[in-house]
Order: sequence, then C-alpha cells, then structure tokens
Amino acid sequence: MRSLNVLTANSSDGQSHRVKRLLCSLPILLTLSFSGMGRANEEDQLTGNLPSAEQIPRKSEDPRHQQVERFVRTYFRTWSNRDTEGYDACFLPKASIQFIDSEGQLSTYTRAQFVASQRKYHRTARHRMTEVAESIDIRFESKLARAVVHWKLTAGPTTDFGYDHFTLIKHEGEWRIINLVFYSQKRN
Repeated sequence: MRSLNVLTANSSDGQSHRVKRLLCSLPILLTLSFSGMGRANEEDQLTGNLPSAEQIPRKSEDPRHQQVERFVRTYFRTWSNRDTEGYDACFLPKASIQFIDSEGQLSTYTRAQFVASQRKYHRTARHRMTEVAESIDIRFESKLARAVVHWKLTAGPTTDFGYDHFTLIKHEGEWRIINLVFYSQKRN
C-alpha cells in the first residue's frame, strides 16, 4: 500500500478522483502485473508510475491471446471429430496429462498413453461424443501460456461438464501442450 500513500500525498491538490480511480483499477493492475503484461519496475510501483490503460494491450489486441484461443478450439475440434492425428499434434512429445477422478485420485499419463486411451474411448463409445469449450480464461507467464477451459461433453442423451487446465509453450512456432490437468465437474 506504499504506492497508495505516495499517490494520496501527490493528490493533495483536491483531485481525489485520481486516487479513487486508481483504487478502482488496482485489482486489474495487480492482475496485469502478475500476468506479465504492463509490469512496472519496483521504483515505478513505489512512486505510483504504473502503466496507463493505453500501454496495456487488450486481450483482443494481443496476438498471443488469439493464437492460444484458436489452439484450444482446435484441440476440442480434433477430439470431437475423432481426428487422433490432429489431436496428438496438440501435445509436445514428453507432455504429461493428468486426470483427477471424482474421489480426488490423480492418474498421470504420457502423451502416447493418453492419445491411445482417447482413440479407444471414441471407438468403444455407444454414442458419438462432442466436446466444446464453454469458456476460456488465458494468462501468460514469460514463456508459458495457461488456459483454463470450462467444457461441455455431449454423448447422446448424456451431458457432462468439467475443466481442462492447459500449460502451453510455443514449439516450432506453434502453441503445444506441456501439461494438461482435467476433471469432471460435479453437478447438483
């Protein structure tokens, strides 16, 4: 809160709306600081010289955001279309895939094991399955992108919901999965 005290002292000219505006935008600025966009150095943080809204790229303007969203949609499309080659290409060769079951137990798979299990899952399913992203939350951290996706899986008369937590890295110019953690959401 040191920077707020400095800003309050600098705002003694009766323009308290500047402080109020900063207080309203502080959670956004902190989020941007942690996500690697608009990061201010320590001196700037202490003096209140934080980036202006014009200096911080909007999600829609950041090409990485669009690339990751397109990647996530491709991931779900290839799975739903039973395109196991396209689906397999979404993962780095040494990717780790983890499933948390309804009891909280964790199962970990290699890329090859997981893709083979998905191929079998499609082949033996009673109904054709379609999985779509209901929402996608994307954050960037240096070399990595993290996407949390709330999904909907439809198989005949059955509909399930859950979450995929992707950790992605650019490999040979394309986003690829390093780690995927997924689980179904309990519905009340």
